[in-house]
Amino acid sequence: MKTTITVILIYLSLPTFGQFNKFLTLNTNGSFDFKTKGLGTNDAGVGLTLDGTIFANHKLQLLLEASTDGFIGDKLLIVDAQGRSPKSAVIYSMRVGPQFFILKNIAISTTYGPFWHRIRAYEFTNDYGFKFGITTFFGKNRRFTSRVFMVTIPKDIVDIQYFGLGIGYSFY
Repeated sequence: MKTTITVILIYLSLPTFGQFNKFLTLNTNGSFDFKTKGLGTNDAGVGLTLDGTIFANHKLQLLLEASTDGFIGDKLLIVDAQGRSPKSAVIYSMRVGPQFFILKNIAISTTYGPFWHRIRAYEFTNDYGFKFGITTFFGKNRRFTSRVFMVTIPKDIVDIQYFGLGIGYSFY
């Protein structure tokens, strides 16, 4: 068993033909988001993500992400006793996790971290959640990216969950 685990770890840590030729990469990504549950009557949104990978010259990489997602389309008007109405739903997050290249231009990732969200409220709430993604790299030097992802924020009453499609550019 020790030998098997050692071989797998060595295989995942070796530089391969499919990875980048530098230790660090930075990428920006714009996305269109579609809710599945937990966002009130908001239907869709847009997001912006900045991510970086450490050990980018290896098959298994460490992915660091920071993102903001704003949602539109809430069809309910809620006004409290002071005459205030809540703003549109917004979610901010910072996550970290592994990214693994299954093919030369395709990577899968799972990241975990804190999410700050405001949905039909005046204050932000802090929860922890996951982002699962599949990223493809294409173009000259694989500078362009496309991404399909799902975000899940487990909560006590109703989980928050949404999907997204994004495109991006690696500028380093």
